Amino acid sequence: MMRTVLAQKMAPDQQRRDGLLGQEAGTGPENELLSAGAELMKKRSGWTPERKARQAEAIRRWAPWTRSSGPRTTAGKAVSARNAVMSPERLKTHLLLLRVHRDLAHIHRAFRESDLLRQAATSAARLKL
Repeated sequence: MMRTVLAQKMAPDQQRRDGLLGQEAGTGPENELLSAGAELMKKRSGWTPERKARQAEAIRRWAPWTRSSGPRTTAGKAVSARNAVMSPERLKTHLLLLRVHRDLAHIHRAFRESDLLRQAATSAARLKL
C-alpha cells in the first residue's frame, strides 16, 4: 500500500529510477519486508484496548498521585522552581498574549461602561416622561 502511494506521487522518470515503474504494487521482497516491519512495530508498541483498560485500572489502584510530595532536596527544589521559566521566543509570545488580553479587557470594560451610560441615560429620559 505504501509503495502504491509513493508510486502515485512520483514522476514516471523517478519511478523508473527507483525501480517502481512496471512493477505491480504490493508485490516483491521489499513489500514483504515493509509488511513484516509494520507487524513487528504493531506487536512491539501497540496496546490492545484490554491492555489499556488493565493498565488504567492498575494505575487507579496504585494512585501514585496521592503519595506525591514534590521536591525534597535543595537541588530538586531549584530545578522545579525553573519549571515556569520560558525560552525567549515563548516569553515574547506570552507577553504579546498578555498585552492582547489586557487590551481586550480594556475595550470590553469601555464598551460595558458606555453601554451602562447609555442605559442610564435612557432610564433617566424615561423617568422624566
